[in-house]
Amino acid sequence: MTTGYGTGSASYTLAQGADAYEPKPVDPTSLLGTVARLLA
Repeated sequence: MTTGYGTGSASYTLAQGADAYEPKPVDPTSLLGTVARLLA
């Protein structure tokens, strides 16, 4: 999950059911690693 605003926190987002969190600015390498991990 990414958010449009910097007001949320990763722990809150994950506690609400998100499988992953990518902070902004999104790092393409990190994003691809996260996607690969989630699809595995």
